[in-house]
Amino acid sequence: MGSVGLGNLSHLIWKSITLEREEIKNKRSMNSEYEQCLRDLEEDPDLRFNVSLYRDKEYQRSETTSVADGEDVPSIPLDELLADIDLSDIRAEEDD
Repeated sequence: MGSVGLGNLSHLIWKSITLEREEIKNKRSMNSEYEQCLRDLEEDPDLRFNVSLYRDKEYQRSETTSVADGEDVPSIPLDELLADIDLSDIRAEEDD
């Protein structure tokens, strides 16, 4: 068996770094697309018609959240949000 040359090792390290960067880029892209989808749902009642949305019990409005003058921030009315489902409660009722 011959020894592995440094050029081969250098190529493997470069390829690994490239793959990691590509994964990070893909994750950022997926996060960006997901956030855009959430914004679209928030802005369009027809789009969210068949989508079950749940109220986040842990949500707290941030004190640093600010809205530029005249900017209307879309929001989903509370009466459209479903109560958060706790599956452990349902299972406990089934066991009784």
